[in-house]
Amino acid sequence: MPEKYAPRFGLSYGWDYGEDGWDVGYNATAKILDMVVNAAVISATTTAAPGSPAAGDCYVVPAGGTGAFSGHDHKLGMYVEGTWEFVSMPDGASVWVADESNTRVKVSGLWVIQTIPSNFSDLADTPADFTGQGEKLVAVNVGETALEFVDAPSGGASDFTGLTDTPANLTGQGEKLVAVNVGETALEFIDAPSGGASDFAGLSDTPASYSGQAGKVATVNNAEDGIEFVAEPYDVGGTYPGAPAASVVMLRYPFPRAATFPSGLTGSQGVAGTAATAQTDFDIQKDGVSVGTMRFAAAATTATFIMASATSFAVGDVMTIVAPATPDSTLADIGFALTGER
Repeated sequence: MPEKYAPRFGLSYGWDYGEDGWDVGYNATAKILDMVVNAAVISATTTAAPGSPAAGDCYVVPAGGTGAFSGHDHKLGMYVEGTWEFVSMPDGASVWVADESNTRVKVSGLWVIQTIPSNFSDLADTPADFTGQGEKLVAVNVGETALEFVDAPSGGASDFTGLTDTPANLTGQGEKLVAVNVGETALEFIDAPSGGASDFAGLSDTPASYSGQAGKVATVNNAEDGIEFVAEPYDVGGTYPGAPAASVVMLRYPFPRAATFPSGLTGSQGVAGTAATAQTDFDIQKDGVSVGTMRFAAAATTATFIMASATSFAVGDVMTIVAPATPDSTLADIGFALTGER
């Protein structure tokens, strides 16, 4: 395939695999790439080619180039292998110019310094200077095409009583509140509400006293019309997979904090995966002394609970639940939760 040239930088390409003669075009292509990728030059205003350039030195040739630069105006030039190589950059290309510490962009064939405004008045759509504009405001102009300085609005009240919908003065209004008037047209001063409770227990929807409520927490009551004190729940539970053996200890629980369980163990739950054949009672003990019973009736998979009176456990007391000495033939896979409070 004959050699081809790319339209922007004249990079050569198009050789067939194994074709001879590609080295000449490829060498030129490599030089151009080295020049234009992340292009950076020493200067864009040096008209005469430097007398002792170093390999890799790059310049933008300005108008009127002389010496080796002659005839290469506005091109990018790089010194390589003892000679200057030049390439014409398309419009829109940019190059960093070291001696200007700025970027130039090629526009309509010329390299233009890319100026970045450093202050408000340098922008294209703002006033050119601040002279004579003291205390003025910035606003969009009537044509809605740019910003301009305008005089600040004059007039208006300087204090609360100078407004049109507020009381005219503060005399005699000490400690009063500001409120919207009955006509909902303006503000007025009113007396602060009197009375009211001075503490939590004095409110109409809270407990009247703290007596006997030590350690309890405040919560909304079941009727959702007030606050009440309730003890924090304290539940103890466990599971036992399979059928319990005779007199096996199904739970041994040491109390890390004090708790009390109500008479009848109200709210406690017990279930079994396989129902009992006959009534089966599990002994609930406090420090080895019986205080209650978890009972599965014949054919039942849920338990009932017996506790003659409320039973308290101090820190360090141990609750045990012990299977009967004569195991039921079918009762198995038991889970339970005893409901108490702190």
